[in-house]
Amino acid sequence: MLTFGLQMALLYVPFLQDIFSTQSLTLLELGGCILVSLIVFHAVEMEKLVRGWMEKRGKLKVTS
Repeated sequence: MLTFGLQMALLYVPFLQDIFSTQSLTLLELGGCILVSLIVFHAVEMEKLVRGWMEKRGKLKVTS
C-alpha cells in the first residue's frame, strides 16, 4: 500500500509532478493500469496454486 500511495503522490501532487515531470492520469487510464496489474497479480497467484497442487500430487518435479 505504501508503494501505491507514493505512486499516486507522484501523479497527483503538483510539486512532485514538477520534480519528476509527470502528469495526472485520467480515471480511465488509472483504471486500466489497475486492471492490468490485477490480472497479472492473479495469474501469478494462480500459477503458484497450481504448482503447489501438482507438487503435492507428485506430477511436477521441483528443481532448484
